[in-house]
Amino acid sequence: MVKYALALLTAVLYLGRAEGAGPGAELARQARTAERKGDSLKAYLLYSQAAAADPGRPEYWMRSQALRTRALQRTASLPASLTQPARPAAKPEKPPVTLPDATEDDLKEGRQPLPPARLEPRQAVLDFDINGDAKAVFEQVLKAYGIDQVFDADYAPGTPFRFRLKQVDFTTAIRSLEAATSSFLVPLSAKLCMVYKDTQQKRNEAEPMVAVSVSLPNTVTVQEAQELGRAVQQVLEMRRVAIDNGTRTVVMRDTVSKVRTAQLLYEQLIQLRAQVMVEVEIVDVQGRYETNYGASIPTSTGLGFFGGKAGFNLLPGLPAGFTRFLMFGGGVSTAALAIADARLFANFTRSNSQSLFRASIRGVDSQAATLHVGDKYPLITQQYLGSGSGVSPLAAPPSFNFEDLGLTLKVTPRIHSAEEVSLQVEAEFKLLGSGSYNGIPVIANRKFASVVRLRAGEWAVMAGLMSEAEARSVSGIAGLGRIPVLSALLNQTSRSEEQGQVLVVIKPHILDAPPEEGSARALFTGSESRWNAAP
Repeated sequence: MVKYALALLTAVLYLGRAEGAGPGAELARQARTAERKGDSLKAYLLYSQAAAADPGRPEYWMRSQALRTRALQRTASLPASLTQPARPAAKPEKPPVTLPDATEDDLKEGRQPLPPARLEPRQAVLDFDINGDAKAVFEQVLKAYGIDQVFDADYAPGTPFRFRLKQVDFTTAIRSLEAATSSFLVPLSAKLCMVYKDTQQKRNEAEPMVAVSVSLPNTVTVQEAQELGRAVQQVLEMRRVAIDNGTRTVVMRDTVSKVRTAQLLYEQLIQLRAQVMVEVEIVDVQGRYETNYGASIPTSTGLGFFGGKAGFNLLPGLPAGFTRFLMFGGGVSTAALAIADARLFANFTRSNSQSLFRASIRGVDSQAATLHVGDKYPLITQQYLGSGSGVSPLAAPPSFNFEDLGLTLKVTPRIHSAEEVSLQVEAEFKLLGSGSYNGIPVIANRKFASVVRLRAGEWAVMAGLMSEAEARSVSGIAGLGRIPVLSALLNQTSRSEEQGQVLVVIKPHILDAPPEEGSARALFTGSESRWNAAP
Protein backbone atom coordinates (compact mmCIF):
# COMPACT_ATOMS: atom_id res chain seq x y z
CA MET A 1 0.00 0.00 0.00
CA VAL A 2 2.87 2.39 0.72
CA LYS A 3 4.36 1.80 -2.75
CA TYR A 4 0.94 2.26 -4.29
CA ALA A 5 0.41 5.63 -2.54
CA LEU A 6 3.89 6.84 -3.56
CA ALA A 7 3.20 5.84 -7.13
CA LEU A 8 -0.06 7.82 -7.17
CA LEU A 9 1.70 10.96 -5.97
CA THR A 10 4.50 10.56 -8.49
CA ALA A 11 2.12 9.91 -11.37
CA VAL A 12 0.55 13.33 -11.04
CA LEU A 13 3.79 14.96 -12.18
CA TYR A 14 3.79 13.09 -15.51
CA LEU A 15 0.14 13.24 -16.56
CA GLY A 16 0.82 15.96 -19.10
CA ARG A 17 2.90 13.70 -21.29
CA ALA A 18 1.38 12.15 -24.39
CA GLU A 19 0.18 8.58 -23.93
CA GLY A 20 1.61 7.48 -27.25
CA ALA A 21 5.20 8.48 -26.46
CA GLY A 22 7.90 6.33 -24.84
CA PRO A 23 9.20 2.77 -25.31
CA GLY A 24 6.34 1.25 -23.24
CA ALA A 25 3.50 2.97 -25.11
CA GLU A 26 2.77 -0.02 -27.37
CA LEU A 27 2.70 -2.39 -24.39
CA ALA A 28 0.36 0.01 -22.54
CA ARG A 29 -2.03 0.08 -25.49
CA GLN A 30 -2.08 -3.70 -25.58
CA ALA A 31 -2.70 -3.75 -21.84
CA ARG A 32 -5.65 -1.36 -22.22
CA THR A 33 -7.12 -3.60 -24.93
CA ALA A 34 -6.76 -6.66 -22.71
CA GLU A 35 -8.34 -4.79 -19.80
CA ARG A 36 -11.35 -3.86 -21.92
CA LYS A 37 -11.76 -7.51 -22.93
CA GLY A 38 -11.73 -8.58 -19.27
CA ASP A 39 -8.36 -10.37 -19.38
CA SER A 40 -7.00 -8.85 -16.18
CA LEU A 41 -4.06 -11.27 -15.99
CA LYS A 42 -2.72 -10.35 -19.43
CA ALA A 43 -3.34 -6.66 -18.77
CA TYR A 44 -1.45 -6.90 -15.49
CA LEU A 45 1.56 -8.51 -17.16
CA LEU A 46 1.60 -6.04 -20.05
CA TYR A 47 1.36 -3.05 -17.71
CA SER A 48 4.22 -4.45 -15.65
CA GLN A 49 6.35 -4.85 -18.80
CA ALA A 50 5.46 -1.33 -19.90
CA ALA A 51 6.49 0.02 -16.51
CA ALA A 52 9.82 -1.81 -16.74
CA ALA A 53 10.42 -0.59 -20.30
CA ASP A 54 9.57 3.03 -19.52
CA PRO A 55 10.40 3.91 -15.87
CA GLY A 56 9.59 7.54 -16.59
CA ARG A 57 5.87 6.68 -16.81
CA PRO A 58 4.95 5.52 -13.28
CA GLU A 59 1.25 5.38 -14.20
CA TYR A 60 1.98 2.07 -15.98
CA TRP A 61 3.13 0.53 -12.73
CA MET A 62 0.19 2.17 -10.91
CA ARG A 63 -2.31 0.58 -13.31
CA SER A 64 -0.62 -2.80 -12.93
CA GLN A 65 -1.00 -2.58 -9.16
CA ALA A 66 -4.68 -1.73 -9.57
CA LEU A 67 -5.11 -5.00 -11.52
CA ARG A 68 -2.90 -7.10 -9.28
CA THR A 69 -5.63 -8.34 -6.92
CA ARG A 70 -7.89 -9.46 -9.74
CA ALA A 71 -4.95 -11.12 -11.56
CA LEU A 72 -4.10 -13.09 -8.43
CA GLN A 73 -7.67 -14.35 -8.29
CA ARG A 74 -7.45 -15.58 -11.91
CA THR A 75 -4.41 -17.79 -11.37
CA ALA A 76 -2.67 -19.56 -8.54
CA SER A 77 0.58 -20.44 -10.35
CA LEU A 78 2.24 -17.08 -10.74
CA PRO A 79 5.95 -16.88 -10.14
CA ALA A 80 7.07 -16.10 -6.66
CA SER A 81 8.55 -12.83 -7.92
CA LEU A 82 5.02 -11.60 -8.67
CA THR A 83 3.20 -12.97 -5.61
CA GLN A 84 5.94 -12.12 -3.08
CA PRO A 85 8.04 -9.02 -3.01
CA ALA A 86 11.73 -9.60 -3.66
CA ARG A 87 13.99 -9.23 -0.71
CA PRO A 88 16.51 -6.48 -1.12
CA ALA A 89 20.18 -7.44 -1.16
CA ALA A 90 22.09 -6.90 2.02
CA LYS A 91 23.86 -3.58 2.11
CA PRO A 92 26.69 -2.50 4.31
CA GLU A 93 25.63 -0.58 7.33
CA LYS A 94 26.03 3.18 7.16
CA PRO A 95 26.59 5.53 10.02
CA PRO A 96 23.38 7.10 11.30
CA VAL A 97 22.47 10.41 9.74
CA THR A 98 21.94 13.29 12.12
CA LEU A 99 18.75 15.21 11.29
CA PRO A 100 18.44 18.94 11.94
CA ASP A 101 16.16 20.23 14.67
CA ALA A 102 12.60 21.04 13.62
CA THR A 103 11.79 24.75 13.53
CA GLU A 104 8.57 26.41 14.56
CA ASP A 105 7.58 26.80 10.90
CA ASP A 106 8.09 23.08 10.36
CA LEU A 107 5.80 22.27 13.26
CA LYS A 108 3.09 24.66 12.04
CA GLU A 109 3.26 23.21 8.54
CA GLY A 110 3.06 19.66 9.90
CA ARG A 111 -0.04 20.48 11.98
CA GLN A 112 -1.81 22.30 9.18
CA PRO A 113 -4.71 20.19 7.82
CA LEU A 114 -4.96 19.77 4.07
CA PRO A 115 -8.25 19.89 2.17
CA PRO A 116 -9.36 16.88 0.12
CA ALA A 117 -8.34 16.79 -3.51
CA ARG A 118 -10.72 18.25 -6.08
CA LEU A 119 -10.74 17.66 -9.80
CA GLU A 120 -9.92 20.55 -12.11
CA PRO A 121 -11.39 19.55 -15.48
CA ARG A 122 -11.18 21.47 -18.70
CA GLN A 123 -14.01 23.98 -18.89
CA ALA A 124 -15.93 22.98 -22.01
CA VAL A 125 -19.44 22.11 -23.16
CA LEU A 126 -19.35 18.89 -25.22
CA ASP A 127 -21.57 16.34 -26.95
CA PHE A 128 -21.26 12.59 -26.32
CA ASP A 129 -22.55 9.58 -28.24
CA ILE A 130 -20.61 6.52 -26.99
CA ASN A 131 -21.33 2.79 -27.19
CA GLY A 132 -19.45 0.51 -24.80
CA ASP A 133 -19.19 -0.79 -21.28
CA ALA A 134 -18.73 1.36 -18.19
CA LYS A 135 -14.94 1.43 -18.38
CA ALA A 136 -14.87 2.48 -22.02
CA VAL A 137 -17.41 5.24 -21.47
CA PHE A 138 -15.60 6.55 -18.38
CA GLU A 139 -12.27 6.63 -20.23
CA GLN A 140 -13.62 8.62 -23.17
CA VAL A 141 -15.67 11.07 -21.10
CA LEU A 142 -12.91 11.80 -18.59
CA LYS A 143 -10.31 12.07 -21.31
CA ALA A 144 -12.46 14.63 -23.13
CA TYR A 145 -12.21 16.90 -20.08
CA GLY A 146 -8.50 16.27 -19.48
CA ILE A 147 -8.89 13.90 -16.52
CA ASP A 148 -7.10 10.57 -16.21
CA GLN A 149 -8.63 7.68 -14.29
CA VAL A 150 -7.72 4.44 -12.52
CA PHE A 151 -10.33 1.73 -12.01
CA ASP A 152 -10.65 -0.24 -8.83
CA ALA A 153 -9.41 -3.83 -9.07
CA ASP A 154 -12.92 -5.10 -8.29
CA TYR A 155 -14.64 -2.81 -10.75
CA ALA A 156 -16.85 -4.78 -13.15
CA PRO A 157 -17.55 -2.98 -16.46
CA GLY A 158 -20.97 -4.60 -16.92
CA THR A 159 -22.92 -4.88 -20.15
CA PRO A 160 -22.40 -2.37 -22.98
CA PHE A 161 -24.82 0.53 -23.27
CA ARG A 162 -25.21 3.78 -25.20
CA PHE A 163 -24.29 7.05 -23.51
CA ARG A 164 -25.60 10.11 -25.36
CA LEU A 165 -25.70 13.70 -24.14
CA LYS A 166 -25.66 17.09 -25.86
CA GLN A 167 -24.11 20.35 -24.71
CA VAL A 168 -23.15 19.30 -21.18
CA ASP A 169 -20.39 20.45 -18.88
CA PHE A 170 -18.14 18.23 -16.79
CA THR A 171 -20.39 18.18 -13.73
CA THR A 172 -23.53 17.18 -15.65
CA ALA A 173 -21.72 14.55 -17.68
CA ILE A 174 -20.11 12.87 -14.64
CA ARG A 175 -23.33 12.94 -12.61
CA SER A 176 -25.22 11.29 -15.45
CA LEU A 177 -22.50 8.70 -15.97
CA GLU A 178 -22.29 7.87 -12.26
CA ALA A 179 -26.06 7.39 -12.11
CA ALA A 180 -26.08 5.22 -15.26
CA THR A 181 -23.23 2.93 -14.13
CA SER A 182 -23.79 2.96 -10.32
CA SER A 183 -20.27 4.27 -9.82
CA PHE A 184 -18.57 7.11 -7.96
CA LEU A 185 -15.30 8.97 -8.36
CA VAL A 186 -12.71 9.72 -5.70
CA PRO A 187 -10.31 12.52 -6.72
CA LEU A 188 -6.66 11.67 -6.13
CA SER A 189 -5.32 14.94 -7.51
CA ALA A 190 -6.41 17.77 -9.76
CA LYS A 191 -6.12 15.58 -12.90
CA LEU A 192 -6.46 12.03 -11.57
CA CYS A 193 -9.37 10.12 -10.07
CA MET A 194 -10.23 6.58 -8.96
CA VAL A 195 -13.44 4.88 -10.16
CA TYR A 196 -15.33 2.56 -7.77
CA LYS A 197 -18.59 0.68 -7.84
CA ASP A 198 -21.13 2.54 -5.72
CA THR A 199 -21.67 0.19 -2.80
CA GLN A 200 -21.78 0.92 0.89
CA GLN A 201 -18.63 -1.12 1.47
CA LYS A 202 -16.68 0.77 -1.18
CA ARG A 203 -17.96 4.07 0.16
CA ASN A 204 -16.67 3.22 3.62
CA GLU A 205 -13.32 1.99 2.30
CA ALA A 206 -12.49 4.50 -0.41
CA GLU A 207 -14.24 7.81 0.27
CA PRO A 208 -12.17 10.05 2.57
CA MET A 209 -13.54 11.52 5.79
CA VAL A 210 -13.41 15.29 6.29
CA ALA A 211 -14.49 17.82 8.89
CA VAL A 212 -15.58 21.38 8.09
CA SER A 213 -16.63 24.34 10.23
CA VAL A 214 -19.30 26.92 9.43
CA SER A 215 -19.40 30.28 11.22
CA LEU A 216 -22.79 31.52 12.38
CA PRO A 217 -23.85 35.08 11.48
CA ASN A 218 -25.05 37.39 14.23
CA THR A 219 -28.63 37.22 12.98
CA VAL A 220 -28.87 33.51 13.88
CA THR A 221 -29.28 32.50 17.51
CA VAL A 222 -27.63 29.43 18.96
CA GLN A 223 -31.01 27.75 19.45
CA GLU A 224 -31.91 28.27 15.78
CA ALA A 225 -28.49 26.97 14.73
CA GLN A 226 -29.02 23.81 16.78
CA GLU A 227 -32.44 23.18 15.22
CA LEU A 228 -31.07 23.68 11.70
CA GLY A 229 -28.10 21.43 12.49
CA ARG A 230 -30.38 18.63 13.67
CA ALA A 231 -32.50 19.00 10.55
CA VAL A 232 -29.47 18.74 8.24
CA GLN A 233 -28.10 15.79 10.20
CA GLN A 234 -31.38 13.88 9.96
CA VAL A 235 -31.93 14.60 6.27
CA LEU A 236 -28.42 13.57 5.18
CA GLU A 237 -27.81 10.99 7.95
CA MET A 238 -24.64 12.73 9.05
CA ARG A 239 -22.33 11.00 11.49
CA ARG A 240 -21.35 14.06 13.47
CA VAL A 241 -22.78 17.61 13.74
CA ALA A 242 -21.73 19.71 16.74
CA ILE A 243 -22.08 23.39 17.71
CA ASP A 244 -19.57 25.43 19.72
CA ASN A 245 -21.55 28.13 21.54
CA GLY A 246 -18.44 30.09 22.52
CA THR A 247 -17.06 30.62 19.02
CA ARG A 248 -20.49 30.33 17.29
CA THR A 249 -19.19 27.61 14.97
CA VAL A 250 -20.88 24.50 13.56
CA VAL A 251 -18.61 21.47 12.94
CA MET A 252 -19.63 18.69 10.53
CA ARG A 253 -17.79 15.39 10.04
CA ASP A 254 -18.54 12.67 7.49
CA THR A 255 -17.54 11.62 3.99
CA VAL A 256 -16.61 14.29 1.44
CA SER A 257 -19.80 13.94 -0.59
CA LYS A 258 -22.10 14.26 2.43
CA VAL A 259 -20.16 17.04 4.10
CA ARG A 260 -20.08 19.22 0.99
CA THR A 261 -23.82 18.80 0.49
CA ALA A 262 -24.52 19.47 4.18
CA GLN A 263 -22.30 22.56 4.19
CA LEU A 264 -24.05 24.09 1.19
CA LEU A 265 -27.49 23.25 2.57
CA TYR A 266 -26.71 24.61 6.04
CA GLU A 267 -25.26 27.86 4.67
CA GLN A 268 -28.42 28.45 2.67
CA LEU A 269 -30.64 27.81 5.67
CA ILE A 270 -28.81 30.24 7.96
CA GLN A 271 -28.46 32.98 5.35
CA LEU A 272 -32.01 33.09 3.98
CA ARG A 273 -33.40 35.24 6.81
CA ALA A 274 -35.44 38.33 6.03
CA GLN A 275 -34.10 41.49 7.69
CA VAL A 276 -35.52 44.98 8.10
CA MET A 277 -34.06 48.34 9.16
CA VAL A 278 -36.50 50.55 11.10
CA GLU A 279 -35.83 54.29 11.34
CA VAL A 280 -37.16 55.78 14.60
CA GLU A 281 -37.59 59.52 15.12
CA ILE A 282 -38.72 61.11 18.37
CA VAL A 283 -40.00 64.69 17.99
CA ASP A 284 -40.35 66.86 21.11
CA VAL A 285 -42.15 70.21 20.58
CA GLN A 286 -42.61 72.65 23.51
CA GLY A 287 -44.41 76.02 23.41
CA ARG A 288 -45.02 78.73 26.07
CA TYR A 289 -47.22 81.83 25.84
CA GLU A 290 -47.42 84.52 28.61
CA THR A 291 -49.41 87.81 28.68
CA ASN A 292 -49.38 90.53 31.42
CA TYR A 293 -51.44 93.77 31.29
CA GLY A 294 -53.31 96.25 33.62
CA ALA A 295 -52.58 99.15 36.03
CA SER A 296 -50.31 99.12 39.04
CA ILE A 297 -52.17 101.23 41.63
CA PRO A 298 -50.86 101.48 45.21
CA THR A 299 -53.02 99.73 47.76
CA SER A 300 -51.29 101.13 50.90
CA THR A 301 -49.82 104.51 52.02
CA GLY A 302 -48.40 106.28 55.09
CA LEU A 303 -49.64 109.13 57.32
CA GLY A 304 -47.35 111.46 59.25
CA PHE A 305 -47.89 114.38 61.70
CA PHE A 306 -45.86 117.50 62.42
CA GLY A 307 -45.45 118.15 66.10
CA GLY A 308 -44.65 121.35 67.88
CA LYS A 309 -40.97 120.83 67.40
CA ALA A 310 -39.07 121.21 64.20
CA GLY A 311 -38.75 118.06 62.19
CA PHE A 312 -40.92 115.46 60.60
CA ASN A 313 -42.07 112.50 62.70
CA LEU A 314 -43.68 109.49 61.13
CA LEU A 315 -46.11 107.21 62.88
CA PRO A 316 -44.96 103.65 63.52
CA GLY A 317 -45.64 101.38 60.56
CA LEU A 318 -45.29 104.05 57.89
CA PRO A 319 -43.68 102.48 54.79
CA ALA A 320 -40.25 103.80 54.00
CA GLY A 321 -39.15 105.05 50.61
CA PHE A 322 -41.86 107.66 50.03
CA THR A 323 -40.65 110.99 48.62
CA ARG A 324 -43.93 112.80 47.93
CA PHE A 325 -46.55 113.82 50.54
CA LEU A 326 -49.88 115.65 50.65
CA MET A 327 -49.97 118.29 53.50
CA PHE A 328 -53.18 119.25 55.28
CA GLY A 329 -54.17 120.73 58.65
CA GLY A 330 -52.30 123.42 60.52
CA GLY A 331 -50.37 124.11 63.67
CA VAL A 332 -49.87 121.22 65.95
CA SER A 333 -52.37 119.17 63.88
CA THR A 334 -50.44 119.50 60.60
CA ALA A 335 -50.39 116.11 58.87
CA ALA A 336 -48.82 114.61 55.71
CA LEU A 337 -50.18 111.77 53.54
CA ALA A 338 -47.59 109.78 51.56
CA ILE A 339 -48.25 109.54 47.84
CA ALA A 340 -47.17 106.28 46.02
CA ASP A 341 -46.41 105.85 42.31
CA ALA A 342 -48.94 104.36 39.85
CA ARG A 343 -48.28 102.91 36.37
CA LEU A 344 -49.91 101.19 33.41
CA PHE A 345 -48.25 98.14 31.81
CA ALA A 346 -48.80 95.54 29.09
CA ASN A 347 -46.28 92.88 27.94
CA PHE A 348 -46.36 89.62 25.91
CA THR A 349 -43.88 86.69 25.94
CA ARG A 350 -43.77 83.72 23.53
CA SER A 351 -41.20 80.88 23.36
CA ASN A 352 -40.98 77.71 21.24
CA SER A 353 -38.52 74.80 21.35
CA GLN A 354 -38.17 71.64 19.25
CA SER A 355 -35.85 68.68 19.63
CA LEU A 356 -35.41 65.64 17.37
CA PHE A 357 -33.88 62.25 18.16
CA ARG A 358 -33.08 59.78 15.36
CA ALA A 359 -32.07 56.15 15.66
CA SER A 360 -32.13 52.96 13.58
CA ILE A 361 -33.09 49.44 14.66
CA ARG A 362 -32.06 46.41 12.63
CA GLY A 363 -34.13 43.31 13.22
CA VAL A 364 -34.73 39.84 11.81
CA ASP A 365 -38.10 38.51 10.73
CA SER A 366 -40.24 37.53 13.77
CA GLN A 367 -37.46 38.53 16.19
CA ALA A 368 -37.93 41.47 18.57
CA ALA A 369 -35.54 44.46 18.58
CA THR A 370 -35.42 46.98 21.47
CA LEU A 371 -34.46 50.67 21.65
CA HIS A 372 -34.11 52.64 24.90
CA VAL A 373 -33.83 56.43 25.05
CA GLY A 374 -33.33 57.81 28.55
CA ASP A 375 -31.45 57.13 31.77
CA LYS A 376 -31.08 54.35 34.30
CA TYR A 377 -32.28 55.45 37.74
CA PRO A 378 -31.29 53.48 40.87
CA LEU A 379 -34.21 52.42 43.08
CA ILE A 380 -33.63 51.01 46.55
CA THR A 381 -35.33 47.66 47.01
CA GLN A 382 -34.01 46.84 50.50
CA GLN A 383 -32.61 49.09 53.24
CA TYR A 384 -32.09 49.41 57.00
CA LEU A 385 -34.90 50.93 59.07
CA GLY A 386 -34.74 52.09 62.70
CA SER A 387 -31.84 53.28 64.86
CA GLY A 388 -28.32 52.03 64.45
CA SER A 389 -28.34 50.12 67.74
CA GLY A 390 -31.52 48.28 66.83
CA VAL A 391 -30.22 46.85 63.55
CA SER A 392 -29.42 43.16 63.70
CA PRO A 393 -25.90 42.22 62.55
CA LEU A 394 -27.48 39.44 60.47
CA ALA A 395 -29.69 41.86 58.53
CA ALA A 396 -29.23 41.87 54.77
CA PRO A 397 -27.32 44.83 53.33
CA PRO A 398 -29.16 47.46 51.30
CA SER A 399 -29.77 46.62 47.64
CA PHE A 400 -31.11 48.48 44.63
CA ASN A 401 -32.12 47.98 41.02
CA PHE A 402 -31.72 50.21 37.98
CA GLU A 403 -34.96 51.34 36.37
CA ASP A 404 -35.02 52.45 32.73
CA LEU A 405 -36.51 55.94 32.62
CA GLY A 406 -37.55 57.55 29.38
CA LEU A 407 -38.77 55.78 26.25
CA THR A 408 -38.38 52.05 25.65
CA LEU A 409 -39.40 50.92 22.18
CA LYS A 410 -39.79 47.26 21.23
CA VAL A 411 -40.35 46.42 17.55
CA THR A 412 -41.12 42.92 16.22
CA PRO A 413 -41.19 42.85 12.39
CA ARG A 414 -43.06 40.38 10.22
CA ILE A 415 -41.89 40.69 6.62
CA HIS A 416 -44.56 39.71 4.09
CA SER A 417 -42.75 40.50 0.85
CA ALA A 418 -39.98 42.64 -0.54
CA GLU A 419 -42.23 45.72 -0.25
CA GLU A 420 -44.49 45.24 2.79
CA VAL A 421 -43.86 44.57 6.45
CA SER A 422 -45.98 44.46 9.62
CA LEU A 423 -44.51 45.98 12.78
CA GLN A 424 -45.69 45.08 16.26
CA VAL A 425 -44.69 48.10 18.32
CA GLU A 426 -44.68 48.37 22.12
CA ALA A 427 -43.77 51.80 23.52
CA GLU A 428 -43.34 52.52 27.22
CA PHE A 429 -42.79 55.91 28.91
CA LYS A 430 -41.41 55.92 32.45
CA LEU A 431 -40.91 59.10 34.49
CA LEU A 432 -40.31 59.91 38.15
CA GLY A 433 -43.59 60.70 39.86
CA SER A 434 -44.20 63.46 42.40
CA GLY A 435 -44.79 61.15 45.36
CA SER A 436 -42.69 58.61 47.21
CA TYR A 437 -43.21 55.70 49.59
CA ASN A 438 -40.68 55.04 52.36
CA GLY A 439 -38.17 57.18 50.52
CA ILE A 440 -38.65 55.31 47.24
CA PRO A 441 -39.98 57.52 44.44
CA VAL A 442 -43.06 56.44 42.54
CA ILE A 443 -42.54 55.69 38.85
CA ALA A 444 -45.15 57.07 36.46
CA ASN A 445 -45.60 54.56 33.66
CA ARG A 446 -47.48 54.91 30.38
CA LYS A 447 -47.63 52.11 27.80
CA PHE A 448 -48.68 51.91 24.18
CA ALA A 449 -49.02 48.81 21.97
CA SER A 450 -50.11 48.62 18.35
CA VAL A 451 -49.59 46.74 15.08
CA VAL A 452 -49.18 48.56 11.78
CA ARG A 453 -48.58 47.34 8.24
CA LEU A 454 -46.43 49.59 6.07
CA ARG A 455 -44.76 49.65 2.72
CA ALA A 456 -41.01 49.99 2.57
CA GLY A 457 -40.03 53.66 3.02
CA GLU A 458 -43.45 54.76 4.39
CA TRP A 459 -43.71 56.84 7.60
CA ALA A 460 -46.19 56.16 10.42
CA VAL A 461 -46.91 57.98 13.71
CA MET A 462 -46.98 55.23 16.32
CA ALA A 463 -47.20 57.00 19.71
CA GLY A 464 -47.54 60.45 21.22
CA LEU A 465 -47.36 62.13 24.62
CA MET A 466 -49.21 65.47 24.82
CA SER A 467 -49.28 67.91 27.74
CA GLU A 468 -51.12 71.26 28.08
CA ALA A 469 -51.31 73.72 31.00
CA GLU A 470 -53.12 77.08 31.31
CA ALA A 471 -52.98 79.57 34.23
CA ARG A 472 -54.65 83.01 34.84
CA SER A 473 -54.26 85.37 37.79
CA VAL A 474 -56.01 88.74 38.54
CA SER A 475 -55.02 91.21 41.31
CA GLY A 476 -56.33 94.73 42.15
CA ILE A 477 -58.20 96.88 44.65
CA ALA A 478 -60.99 95.07 46.40
CA GLY A 479 -64.35 96.28 45.22
CA LEU A 480 -63.04 98.45 42.39
CA GLY A 481 -61.64 95.42 40.57
CA ARG A 482 -65.15 94.05 40.06
CA ILE A 483 -66.53 97.09 38.28
CA PRO A 484 -66.97 96.08 34.60
CA VAL A 485 -65.41 99.16 33.07
CA LEU A 486 -62.81 100.02 35.65
CA SER A 487 -61.65 96.43 36.20
CA ALA A 488 -59.59 96.39 32.99
CA LEU A 489 -57.78 99.58 34.08
CA LEU A 490 -57.43 99.05 37.81
CA ASN A 491 -56.55 95.30 37.88
CA GLN A 492 -53.34 93.41 37.06
CA THR A 493 -54.00 90.41 34.77
CA SER A 494 -51.47 87.60 34.01
CA ARG A 495 -52.16 84.70 31.62
CA SER A 496 -49.81 81.82 30.66
CA GLU A 497 -50.21 78.74 28.42
CA GLU A 498 -47.82 75.79 28.01
CA GLN A 499 -48.11 73.04 25.39
CA GLY A 500 -45.89 70.01 24.81
CA GLN A 501 -45.98 67.16 22.28
CA VAL A 502 -43.75 64.09 22.00
CA LEU A 503 -44.28 62.02 18.83
CA VAL A 504 -42.72 58.67 17.86
CA VAL A 505 -42.62 58.02 14.10
CA ILE A 506 -41.13 55.00 12.33
CA LYS A 507 -40.20 54.07 8.77
CA PRO A 508 -39.13 50.52 7.72
CA HIS A 509 -36.55 49.58 5.07
CA ILE A 510 -36.49 45.92 3.98
CA LEU A 511 -32.89 44.73 3.63
CA ASP A 512 -33.44 41.05 2.72
CA ALA A 513 -36.62 39.63 1.23
CA PRO A 514 -38.21 36.51 2.76
CA PRO A 515 -36.96 33.11 1.52
CA GLU A 516 -40.04 32.42 -0.58
CA GLU A 517 -39.17 35.38 -2.83
CA GLY A 518 -35.52 34.44 -3.29
CA SER A 519 -33.90 31.74 -5.39
CA ALA A 520 -32.10 28.98 -3.52
CA ARG A 521 -29.15 27.13 -5.00
CA ALA A 522 -29.96 23.69 -6.37
CA LEU A 523 -28.06 20.82 -4.77
CA PHE A 524 -27.46 17.45 -6.43
CA THR A 525 -27.30 14.58 -3.97
CA GLY A 526 -28.39 11.53 -5.93
CA SER A 527 -30.47 8.83 -4.31
CA GLU A 528 -30.51 7.92 -0.62
CA SER A 529 -27.68 5.42 -1.12
CA ARG A 530 -25.58 7.64 -3.44
CA TRP A 531 -24.21 10.96 -2.35
CA ASN A 532 -22.64 13.33 -4.84
CA ALA A 533 -22.11 16.85 -3.62
CA ALA A 534 -22.31 19.77 -5.99
CA PRO A 535 -18.77 20.92 -6.86
